[in-house]
Amino acid sequence: MKLLRISKSASFGLLFTLFLGIHLVLIRREISLCATPCPHARAIKPRRVPLDLMPQSRALIVRFNRVAKPETPQDDPDLVSFIRDEILEERRHNVPKLSYPLYQTPQAAVVNDILKNKSDGFFVECGAFDGERSSNTIWLEHQLQWRGLLVEMDPSYYLQLRGKNRNSYTANACLSPEPYPLTLPFVDMQGGDGVITRRRTKQPTVDAICLPFFSIMLAMNVTHIDYFSLDVEGQEFAVLKTIPFDKIDISVISVEYLHTKKVAMRKFMEGKGYTTAKTLEFSNPAISQWSYDYIFVKNR
Repeated sequence: MKLLRISKSASFGLLFTLFLGIHLVLIRREISLCATPCPHARAIKPRRVPLDLMPQSRALIVRFNRVAKPETPQDDPDLVSFIRDEILEERRHNVPKLSYPLYQTPQAAVVNDILKNKSDGFFVECGAFDGERSSNTIWLEHQLQWRGLLVEMDPSYYLQLRGKNRNSYTANACLSPEPYPLTLPFVDMQGGDGVITRRRTKQPTVDAICLPFFSIMLAMNVTHIDYFSLDVEGQEFAVLKTIPFDKIDISVISVEYLHTKKVAMRKFMEGKGYTTAKTLEFSNPAISQWSYDYIFVKNR
């Protein structure tokens, strides 16, 4: 009887081992099958705009659509309130976190010379990139205690810009090429540059909120700007045409001229009371610096 009990125990152990082995084989097989899309696995819906690109809330879009009309004047109270409440972001008072040695761009050097080392000035930089590389205002901010507004449409670069902890207000928007607010497709291009376009494209796009420059200034209660840096990949001339220069005082403006009608833009600015003080032609790929700008100075 003792031998029989041992035999049953051994048989039970053998069966258990066999069952466990078969179970593990089945688990491995299911895991290997699920290396390809598994029919019972929860499907992950593709996102048109990833979460890290800061998708706009529905409430923000609804509010914007109420004012995004050709008949909306630039000083419309609802438009100005929308910009102040939804677009402008406060300065971050954390310690600045820069990745490169402080560099003075050719634009900043000319502006500093024209304004004679002015301290505590106010700037607006549109096309602010990541807030550091090729920035025309960061040297003024750190060396001469300037403050201002940084505008960048590209959502990825805007996140980087916020992380630099610049002592300036920021806005994730684009400047409108029309004297009213509207939405335009923003195309992310190879090489880092992005553009707004009205043409059909097969490339991925993000709906960009485009706001009149003057409306943004009204939202900030700004009537005087010491330096306005404008580099928006081909929309510069259109943006300048929307500005009521009789209602806002801008001392110095640098404008990229690579993608515009150069002669027409210079004549336009001369008609608005500006002199073309300098034409910059500078490039240094080693430091990601390309400066092809007109420097306009207001006649006093």
